[in-house]
Amino acid sequence: KEIESDPRLATIVADETAILVSDQKSLKLKLDKLDDLKGVLQAEIESLQKKIANQQKQVDLAEKQAESIGPLAQKGLVANARLLDSKQSVADLQGKILDYETA
Repeated sequence: KEIESDPRLATIVADETAILVSDQKSLKLKLDKLDDLKGVLQAEIESLQKKIANQQKQVDLAEKQAESIGPLAQKGLVANARLLDSKQSVADLQGKILDYETA
């Protein structure tokens, strides 16, 4: 009964309510920012996945090129340096895939 009759009660309740409302607004802003960040990160993940897929296609093509050059190099119809360049391209492209996967 003493608390209910305290003249400061209304002020205290109003202050606490204002603090609660402020905290709720702050939390909502933080959640909105997290949603925005989630969207940005999701877009980045999708972009990296596309880059990985594209890079894998390039690896496949470079491997086919190396496979087709191999027999020609063995017969002396193509310089071994060309075969080594092709294999180096494959290794470089695979390295880029790893970079994308760890980004």
